[in-house]
Amino acid sequence: MKFPKNNLQPSIVFPSILFIGIVVISCIFFPIRTDTVLSSIKEYIFSSCSWVYILCVAFFFLFLVILCLGKLGDIRLGNEDEEPEFSFFPGYACCFRPAWALV
Repeated sequence: MKFPKNNLQPSIVFPSILFIGIVVISCIFFPIRTDTVLSSIKEYIFSSCSWVYILCVAFFFLFLVILCLGKLGDIRLGNEDEEPEFSFFPGYACCFRPAWALV
């Protein structure tokens, strides 16, 4: 059996797996200490980098508006002669339903 060649970059994948493994193991064996450390990291990021978050959201929203109003806003999914499976509002709701599942 021949396996397809993968595009994984070992210099990215292995440190990521190591970091996630360390966090998971520390959460299992040292839950209170890990909660304190992760909470302090989160508070630092929120207090000193909140402007970056707001800027990224604003740029992303602007990017979406440009896509919608530009020529790429008329992209049709499927063949030209096919009718949409859902009307506008149910199709729009299908886009956001997975996000509600995470809440």
